[in-house]
Amino acid sequence: MSRSLITLIAFVLCAAPIRAQEEESVVSFPEYHQSFELPFEDPDTMRRMKAPAKGPVKGTWTWRAGDPELRKDFFSDQLKKTPKSTLFFWLYAWLLQERFPKTTITLTVMDIFAGSGFIEPSSLRRREFALQQHIDPLLQPENIELVPGPLGQSSYGLYFEGDTHNKEGQVDGRKICICGVIQNGYYTLHAHIAKPHPIDADLDPLRDFIKYGVKYSGPTLDSKWTDEEILERWQKDAPDDLIEEFSKELNKKGKKKCVVRTEHYIVLTNASSGGLFYKKLEENYDAIKEVFPFDDTDEMRLLPVFLFRTKDQYVDFYVKSRGKTHEEAGRSKGHASGDYYATYYDSPKDPVHIHECTHQIFKNRLYLSGGGSWYQEGVAEYVETRPNDRNHVARIVKNGQHTPLKEFIELESLLYSSKEDVRGGGGAHDHYKQAALLIEFLRESEFGEDKFTTFIDVVGRLPRRDVPKIEAAFQEIYGCSIEELDEHWQKYCKKER
Repeated sequence: MSRSLITLIAFVLCAAPIRAQEEESVVSFPEYHQSFELPFEDPDTMRRMKAPAKGPVKGTWTWRAGDPELRKDFFSDQLKKTPKSTLFFWLYAWLLQERFPKTTITLTVMDIFAGSGFIEPSSLRRREFALQQHIDPLLQPENIELVPGPLGQSSYGLYFEGDTHNKEGQVDGRKICICGVIQNGYYTLHAHIAKPHPIDADLDPLRDFIKYGVKYSGPTLDSKWTDEEILERWQKDAPDDLIEEFSKELNKKGKKKCVVRTEHYIVLTNASSGGLFYKKLEENYDAIKEVFPFDDTDEMRLLPVFLFRTKDQYVDFYVKSRGKTHEEAGRSKGHASGDYYATYYDSPKDPVHIHECTHQIFKNRLYLSGGGSWYQEGVAEYVETRPNDRNHVARIVKNGQHTPLKEFIELESLLYSSKEDVRGGGGAHDHYKQAALLIEFLRESEFGEDKFTTFIDVVGRLPRRDVPKIEAAFQEIYGCSIEELDEHWQKYCKKER
């Protein structure tokens, strides 16, 4: 018997309901606290394949795209129309396969976060997209969204789709994926439809399965933080002489002054008041999100903020948590590092708050920590300042006396850049304003505004100060070299300033 005939027989047999497999439809992975139910009652479900014992791929299954009832109707209609001949039998099989393409479902688990602490599902965006594009460089994620549900340690997952391509670069199918965080790693459940540009409505059952099929029953993390987590965090980072007082306050019954939760933040504090500060935190969050849009959800972990009563306490915190000297810490009003923002109670309207909150959001909501100091300080300074604050450096740029863009990108730190780094003087202060002015130009000018979102996303994922890669990105996004971009920037300053 030929291989093609065996394939055809298997295909046609799969067109009828497979009731005998219903008992096996629930797939469980106890080690990951996961289960999901495959639609084995569907008429075109194919035989389950055993999961490999090793490697990230934990299971693979195949069936067909399309609504089950629609497939049944198609099956019945074709039988009525098909003459009893081998030729038309083969034609029917081909039509069925073309109309409802084969779908492969794969579960992969990446055990890479051991000891690294909590990872938001939204933070997987950069890692998983890079992995998918390593497999298929032309795949462009689409329909990206954060889906709520019992999908892992955090009660939501990262969902996306994208066209797949063959070796010649032609579209050959569609991939639908969801990612979730589990203990010490993350998983991806994805469906690959083996047909270019499948009918969109036929993908809806697969979308529903991918979005809502996974059931996670393992340990979860409280997005609002538990008292145990709060105390552990304060003990880890706060000055030693503040730990006992904070602990006593936290253990009190009723409302606790040492912890304040807002919509997006959890503030750990020993300050006696801070109502306006908490209000400004949320106002700053909204302002940053308006300039640099990002997805968030109520299921996301609240962002931690340390608010100290005095500057001395803040300085002691900075020294303990970041290993700074008292002299270095004393020059700071606030700083963002890792997942937190820390400051002391002074003026809630101080622009340092929105500047450092921008750093915190870029790290923990946009997940963009690359580019270099010019990029990271540029986006924060841009949000913090007004156009008039940049007028001085605009005059320097339009006269060609600024640090050339190529050299600017190579600066390791704008904070510690010396006067010799900038032509015409001004040192670090001017460098901060120059970075903000560059972001203004790329966001607000006719030259850059349509491509600004792409610039933020692409350059923010590149290694810091990697001039060749950054220049290649400029060439791809704007169609020009760094030097040519610098010239466009100077023309903008001459025209607008």
